[in-house]
Amino acid sequence: MQGEDDLRGLAKIMAFMRAVSILLVLMHLYWFCYGFFSERGWILEIINKILGNFNRTAGL
Repeated sequence: MQGEDDLRGLAKIMAFMRAVSILLVLMHLYWFCYGFFSERGWILEIINKILGNFNRTAGL
């Protein structure tokens, strides 16, 4: 029974890590392909604000 619980917990952790990884890839694409998104009008002000704050804090 303990092994099953451990496997379920590990599966939840893996699903969370997968979601975080996908989010980071999408942020990367948005950041480095901003011109492409901007030309097509596919930009959101809230995302720009979040990434701008991240840029200011991290010094990218």
